[in-house]
Amino acid sequence: MQISGRACSFTRAGSLVAAAIWASYWPWRGREPEPPGQGAPVARDGVVRILESRVLYSDSLAQITAVATLPESGLVAALDQVTGLIALFEGRTGTIRGYLGGRKSGPGSLNCGSQLFLSGQSVLVLDSCRQRFIEFAIGGQHVKDVRAVRGEGVLNAYGRFARLGSILLHSRRVSALSGNQAAKPIRHGKDQLVAQADSAVRVIAEAPSAWIDVARSGPPFLVPAPYRPRLIWDVHPATQLIALSRQQDLVVEFFTVSGDQSGTLRLPVQGRPVSRQDRAEVIRKYREEVSSHRTDVNLERLTFPERMPAIEALRFDPSGRLWLRTTAPPRSPGKPDSLQIVVFRYGEPSFVRFWFRCFPVAFLSAEELLCREKDSLDVEYLRAFKFNLELQTP
Repeated sequence: MQISGRACSFTRAGSLVAAAIWASYWPWRGREPEPPGQGAPVARDGVVRILESRVLYSDSLAQITAVATLPESGLVAALDQVTGLIALFEGRTGTIRGYLGGRKSGPGSLNCGSQLFLSGQSVLVLDSCRQRFIEFAIGGQHVKDVRAVRGEGVLNAYGRFARLGSILLHSRRVSALSGNQAAKPIRHGKDQLVAQADSAVRVIAEAPSAWIDVARSGPPFLVPAPYRPRLIWDVHPATQLIALSRQQDLVVEFFTVSGDQSGTLRLPVQGRPVSRQDRAEVIRKYREEVSSHRTDVNLERLTFPERMPAIEALRFDPSGRLWLRTTAPPRSPGKPDSLQIVVFRYGEPSFVRFWFRCFPVAFLSAEELLCREKDSLDVEYLRAFKFNLELQTP
């Protein structure tokens, strides 16, 4: 494993005047990240000890599509894909505080809510069908709609977003089509991570991707093609450091909100080979999702890469540690649901790898995480775990 990088400052000697003008739109509100140490960080094995757990449940939630937290207050917001409701919980007790949104007419309705972000006293929701972000006050009042700046891409329902002061970070999808490709159900293009401040937009990173067009007519409704490399990212609000992955190998790149690259984390790990069972499971899943929109897409003809992407998800915890979920096979046939997780702190000379029952959808603190679970009727709920991450002795 290798890690390399350099410290980035937003204003540098010899910067062009144009860069200075751009910088006026991008105030730096976090401290500059320290450069990663040189050399090869050491892999250390760890184990998670669960100290306590509790369930966050509401009978108004059936299919949780997004979760957001405010660690400083313990507030948890969970978005239900079926009803469009956002349930607010007191995360440290599990009690319900109230509801926002819902599928209704008028201001504040959520037609296709897909992602959440909590900031101060507001809840920001991505409505991908209406191509806008909808802001609510914690008390439930609809505050305003925030439209993404028009450009070559559309808001990606499957991508994250975050607001850092006046800067809005979000994912968008750019479809690259030409003539005879327009009628094909598989569309190839790219995913972009962009930073938006007022009417100015800057592309921080992009990655090639592919999606299945399941729209009967009108604008395309796209779902990610199976196991294709795509752009996944997260930002640590305190430092405004962005971590993203866009390749098959286990590679994480670090950026500032101004688009400067701060370093690269490389692990010599590949995603596991795509098996016949993987293909069958993906086709089953896509058939359920696509059949309600299109009946003329032959899913049996989907193409698959030889390997899965090595990174399936990444997320910062409140302390700044980066959690990575890999596609490593289970430890043993007896524990098929165990996930291999890697935890790394930017700039440190080692990383920790361990197995756990789930990958966190959000954090209440550096020692308390949230996971999404299902009951026997496939109704989803959240479970909070208070834990210790302990290093194992060789």
